[in-house]
Amino acid sequence: MENSFFCNIKLKQHDKKIGHRFVEDILNIDEVVECYHISGDYDFILKVYAKDMKHYQDFVFNKLGSVESIGSTQYFCNGRNKKYA
Repeated sequence: MENSFFCNIKLKQHDKKIGHRFVEDILNIDEVVECYHISGDYDFILKVYAKDMKHYQDFVFNKLGSVESIGSTQYFCNGRNKKYA
């Protein structure tokens, strides 16, 4: 069973080149199953699947951590879904 996590992403700068590079990098990360461009304090929100916390920590430090266009992040774990669309 996989766990779902959400990552709020703020880019280093609001620049067309940086934004496109971020999307290209994210498309190559298997754990990211959804990516939304949002407004507010953050620029993107990612939905991530990981087998367990060790897998998720590896994703954060080694995969997401290597995306140079990211300025800051905020993570949270999804509890059990109470309602499906």
